[in-house]
Amino acid sequence: MKNIVSIAFFIFIISFVHSQEVPFDQLNLTGSALYAATKIKERFPGVVFTGGTRTLDSQARSVAQNIFRSQNSGWVGATYRDSSFIRILNQEIIKNWALIKGNESLILQKVNEIFQNYNAEARSMSKHLSGYAFDLRVNCVNYNDLNNFVRTLPGFHQFLTQEGGLAVWHLEFNEAPIPPNDNTSQNSFQASHKVVTNDGTPLRLREGPGTSARQINSLPYGSFVQVLEIGTSFVDGEGNRGNWMRVRTSNGNIGWCFGAYLQTISQTTSNTQTLINFTGTWVGIDNNFTWIFNGSNYTIRKNGENSEIGTFSVNANQTKFYQNMTHTWYNGTWIECTGTLVNDLTILSNNRFRVSGFNGFYSFNETYEKR
Repeated sequence: MKNIVSIAFFIFIISFVHSQEVPFDQLNLTGSALYAATKIKERFPGVVFTGGTRTLDSQARSVAQNIFRSQNSGWVGATYRDSSFIRILNQEIIKNWALIKGNESLILQKVNEIFQNYNAEARSMSKHLSGYAFDLRVNCVNYNDLNNFVRTLPGFHQFLTQEGGLAVWHLEFNEAPIPPNDNTSQNSFQASHKVVTNDGTPLRLREGPGTSARQINSLPYGSFVQVLEIGTSFVDGEGNRGNWMRVRTSNGNIGWCFGAYLQTISQTTSNTQTLINFTGTWVGIDNNFTWIFNGSNYTIRKNGENSEIGTFSVNANQTKFYQNMTHTWYNGTWIECTGTLVNDLTILSNNRFRVSGFNGFYSFNETYEKR
């Protein structure tokens, strides 16, 4: 009887440690999964989240821990969807089982070794790695009520109560539109970097780090992202050196992009900068342009020549500058450029501001001073 109690207590302790609560704001979920977790939390306050988005290192630790807990050499093959990578990982664990089965650190060492040798393939093994899966446990929550509710959420893929024989409540979601007027997926977004490609073209967002990873989206010049993870270093064909970075976009998408084209920003700029009155004459201190504002229209002069007259507007916190022009100055002449240009605006002081962006021909970063 004493042995039975001891074993039961041991299992309880392992289960408890394995299912420690993860604060909601540290789940780092994306899109439909973030929306679902938020709605579950609102509907079932007794739910405790125990796992969200993982890095490759934390995924390896989780796999190794579960193999050790289950004491099942074939746990990987019994848990994950079949693929060439899962077969390799499963076979390596089985082949080395006699040497590693009693030591979680040795299991982790073997899993890490395989993850490093098959880096790109490893990143596709679980939706935890893309931000579309999370784990939870419940306190005083009816399983049937929760099960029925999650199946009504956008992008629902599957709800597992076991993984490879272990009791884990695990939910997965596919990318799906969030209901109109519900910005749940943007609530946790905190911009940390801005896209600044050399020629103003969009930056590729990929499934994984590396140019061989599939492109899943594009990040427009000047758009903002939140960096979630810094990956391996890389040098592109133009000699630009940087790290691959896992990022979240403002609409909740998560992917990898080349960090050489990301610029760190101050997250408090838009809240702390001083608002200024743009009316008057502003002279470029690093170019030959003069901007003259009368409150609703402006004239740009270059080397004493009058340009087209257009309209302009600035958003409420003076972080964006909108120009409605018919021409833009390029290579010594005015080129037809009909349409509205949106530039990033930074207030440097009461009498100085900077505009940066891409005018259709080249990137620019210009500072103007009031005269």
